[in-house]
Amino acid sequence: MDSVNQQILALAIETHKAGALEQATKLFQIAALASPMDPNPHSYLGIISIQNDQPDRAAQHFREAIRLNPNNPLHHANLAGALLQLKQSEEALAAAKNALALEPDYPAALLSTGVALLSLGKFEESKVPLQRLLMLDPNHIEALNNLGAAMLQLKAFDEAERLLCQAIRLCPSHIKALLNLGSCLFQTHHPQEAAAVCERLLEINPNHLAARFIHCFALLPLIYKDEEEIAVVRTRYERALHALRDLCYQSTQAELSQALFCIGLCQPFWLAYQGENDRPLQALYGDIIAQFMRARSLARRVPFPLRKRTHDERIRVGIVSGFFNLHSNWKTHIRGWTKQINRNAFALFGYYTRGECDKITEEAQSYLERLTVGPKTLKEYCTAIQEDHLDVLIFPEIGMDSMTMNLAALRLVPVQCASWGHPDTSGLQTIDFFLSSALMEPSDGDACYTEKLIRLPNLSIYYEPLSIPHSKRTRLDFGLREDAILYWCCQVPIKYHPRYDEMFVQIARAVPNAQFVFIESLPAVANQFKTRLEKVFTRFGLCANDYCVFLPKLSPREFEEASCLMDVFLDSLGWSGCNSSLEALAHDLPIVTFPGKMMRSRHTSAILNRMGMKDEIAVSLEDYLTRAISLGSHPNKRLQMRQRIAAHKHLVYRDETAILALEDFLKSVIT
Repeated sequence: MDSVNQQILALAIETHKAGALEQATKLFQIAALASPMDPNPHSYLGIISIQNDQPDRAAQHFREAIRLNPNNPLHHANLAGALLQLKQSEEALAAAKNALALEPDYPAALLSTGVALLSLGKFEESKVPLQRLLMLDPNHIEALNNLGAAMLQLKAFDEAERLLCQAIRLCPSHIKALLNLGSCLFQTHHPQEAAAVCERLLEINPNHLAARFIHCFALLPLIYKDEEEIAVVRTRYERALHALRDLCYQSTQAELSQALFCIGLCQPFWLAYQGENDRPLQALYGDIIAQFMRARSLARRVPFPLRKRTHDERIRVGIVSGFFNLHSNWKTHIRGWTKQINRNAFALFGYYTRGECDKITEEAQSYLERLTVGPKTLKEYCTAIQEDHLDVLIFPEIGMDSMTMNLAALRLVPVQCASWGHPDTSGLQTIDFFLSSALMEPSDGDACYTEKLIRLPNLSIYYEPLSIPHSKRTRLDFGLREDAILYWCCQVPIKYHPRYDEMFVQIARAVPNAQFVFIESLPAVANQFKTRLEKVFTRFGLCANDYCVFLPKLSPREFEEASCLMDVFLDSLGWSGCNSSLEALAHDLPIVTFPGKMMRSRHTSAILNRMGMKDEIAVSLEDYLTRAISLGSHPNKRLQMRQRIAAHKHLVYRDETAILALEDFLKSVIT
């Protein structure tokens, strides 16, 4: 290169440093023409193209720089960065590896390698280059953020939080690190902290769609201090839903696409614990999800035609669930439906959205034509479902599992149904029917669903009785008093609505040797519930610790061993027990329950109703209290109820009527 050309290139570089990109571009173009064998002008033109948000043009320039000098790791690393912006992760990974072959510790190439692997879903592999980069530079912000993101995907939440917090300390306005930290806190059940982080991000960018999405659902706490807080939260959440929906309507498909990862990650699961009719709010949520689906290439835009079937061809039914393992959804819904449905008339296919396999998973496979076992990508599940040519798709629950929500939000088959594995309307426009229990639904239950409500007879399920394990464990083994009247309060603490906290005190005042046996779940939630109980007991001059005991989280066997030691099953008000109530039957435990307005508050009353024991269902809160006190105070009444349950519980088990009705429904919707 002669001196004149060197001067042109130097002037171009100085002009670029001054921020005059248009003028610098012209000078670099002149330099490239003047020195056609010099890769540097092309390298700078690529950098300017990146600054002008033109990654495709940048990639062309970087490739030309590589052609002229393939031995400079800078050009390969720059190409990798441009390809990442173009979402060409495989090509970016190859370019980054070329750079590392030339210089193994080249920082930009280490970063691009980690980011490319992360985007390809190779989370464990992505850790290696990012950790190496942090060894070279412990304060490398992008390495901290991306390694934090990898740890987040690997469910290493503590390490993810540490890395992301370090990145934010170094750069408080780092959008991606703030978003990842908000996601981490939400997934680890710290909604209040997640909301605060998202608010910091929204101060920087008020229209950041993903932050707005996470923030909206982080407004729902896991447990409430009092009833007044529920009303405040519900109003605030509704406002946030409207704001999120408005932002979705204003967003481009590209903007929606960038926030698609939020679907399933953040769901309104905790809303149902407020104890209200959620249809209006869930319909808003469903509208939001529908807007997001505009950006999903897998989303079907036209009505799905029914499959043409021959007269004697079996109806093809799919079941999507994250619980083809030992879980209440398997025990109540999935096992009975898959095991008992008529194989001559129906072909069943399962789609397991998780990967934790056990003996139940093996059992499920024996009932199905095929069980597609995860973890898999959304596209892989969609392909599997489409290749099975289904007529009907059933989601036993929507709201508890991320991949299930992503699949339920798509129109994959002509008829799609939800059920009460999570007993709340999905709100999704892609779900046609809600399969529920005739005995659980109130007369006006239709008003609670965006779907068409189908009342299957009795409990709607084919439930098989629990095998009771032999146990020698005593009350003392569980830290329970030998002389106490044990009230089994075995629901997760979030199920206990603050409206009814005083019930425990009133029972304790009438039954002095009462002991309420709870189970801890999340420590923070259990502690908040304990604080509520302490407050209400203190108000009446009693000490909560004298009456309330919290067992640690129990294994299934330990749960049954504890259950057989109890005197009374005290059903939770507002959200009734179901699987736990069914399992209490195995021990003939006397049950106290009162049905509320929502289906989810009527599970246990439906069980007693099915047993012909409607007279044992409380007709008011006062009656609930009276029955709880009476059973605690009179051993003979407990014995009488135990005897009645023992004589009638068979009516709950193995209900073929529910299966026949399900079959009739499935036939009716595909003809």
